[in-house]
Amino acid sequence: MTGREKVAAAREYLKERGVKPHVAAPPWWRLLWAAGLPVPPPLFLGFVPLVLLNGLVFGCFLALAGLGMILLTGGPLAWPAAWMGAVGGTVFGLINAGHARWMARRHGVPLWRDFDPLADPDDSW
Repeated sequence: MTGREKVAAAREYLKERGVKPHVAAPPWWRLLWAAGLPVPPPLFLGFVPLVLLNGLVFGCFLALAGLGMILLTGGPLAWPAAWMGAVGGTVFGLINAGHARWMARRHGVPLWRDFDPLADPDDSW
């Protein structure tokens, strides 16, 4: 099974469990999948990878936005934008990772390494 097929099976698995589509496949993940990267859906990842994926991306965008505003207004240069990106990215990453892990526990979603879409659920007895 290819990475894309496993991601598609995971999205179907989440849909069957009642996870809303915007939680199972947030915009950032859909963009990664459209680029051809077989990144697992967020509910299948652990806390630290979620913090890093969400926090780093959001922090970089926030820092760039802050830097752009500072440059447009003629204020001091990079330090406030860097701090705003670092703090904002950390907080955003922690909150999103906590929410995703809570949703994963609530819906009984395993970690990616334990997810086997070909396993027969009736074969466990």
